[in-house]
Amino acid sequence: VPTGAPTKIAKETPSPTKSVNTPPPVPENPPECTGENTNPVLVPFAFKGIDVPTNNLGFFCGKDATEGDGECGPGAAPEIVYKSVGVAEVAGNGATSITLVVRNTNEYKPYQPPPSSSPTEEGANKDGFGNNGILENVGQINLANGQSVNLEFEFQDANNPGVAVAVSGYFCFFDLDTLKTCDEITSKEVTVLPDNNCATSPTTCKIGGPYGRDVVRFPTSQIATDPVIDEYPDILRASTSYVCMDNETLEGETSFWGTKAYLQGADNPGNFEFDNGALKFTSASTNFPQNTYACYDFENKKVLTHTYEVVGEQKGTGRNLVFSALLWICVP
Repeated sequence: VPTGAPTKIAKETPSPTKSVNTPPPVPENPPECTGENTNPVLVPFAFKGIDVPTNNLGFFCGKDATEGDGECGPGAAPEIVYKSVGVAEVAGNGATSITLVVRNTNEYKPYQPPPSSSPTEEGANKDGFGNNGILENVGQINLANGQSVNLEFEFQDANNPGVAVAVSGYFCFFDLDTLKTCDEITSKEVTVLPDNNCATSPTTCKIGGPYGRDVVRFPTSQIATDPVIDEYPDILRASTSYVCMDNETLEGETSFWGTKAYLQGADNPGNFEFDNGALKFTSASTNFPQNTYACYDFENKKVLTHTYEVVGEQKGTGRNLVFSALLWICVP
């Protein structure tokens, strides 16, 4: 998978000056709701407090997992299982409890912290693969700086383990940022950039660029309707977004990547919820997460594939991919 800077950057629509939440549009083909339950409703995943019976991505023991009891290590499957994390409308079954299973399909290289030392890199992720699992009410996967990993996210019937089911909804990524700003400014005091200047500074605001940048790529065919940059009816971002989007540089792929330096001490999204179709955050830093998320609409998928990359030199420690989803169900 190419990791260098692209030669072509998609045109971005100028963003409004005020950051507001934009509700996701009703998809062109919402789930068919019949009988007494005629109204489609989006229901978010709820990670907080759920059972994670296996936390073993790439055979690395994740957060709160114990080797030797089936949760992680060589005797467990190399995956993370989020049991009964959500509910979705499934053809023939109605509202169904959903388990999310995440697997790597190529070599996975998280940050591996030294046994008895502390990292010195500013903003370092000291826990490395020990962060894998849950971060408050979202899912989380660690990756070492300068690395890339291909991930499968499979939706399974929670009452029939191993049985994948087709669901529809939105898949979301949060906290897409970078260790440096697009302008290569290293000071953590300078964190506010011109509104989504992907187009105005193509030599610095790009998929490549600064060290420690979060990039997510996935097949454009996974989006319910191919995204149109000027309108993106099936893409959800804040109106003043620090997440760039490109569906032209890599043929058949859509990319999201961060342009904003993380906020020291407040660089995670915290709790969030979907309130009447809009993103509502409850975090110590209310502006940060609103500007660094991106979601896309998908329909009738059993598995979604995403490539997560931390762009830049293979130095320092690592970064975290933070994710969630909301799925359609039918209600009276």
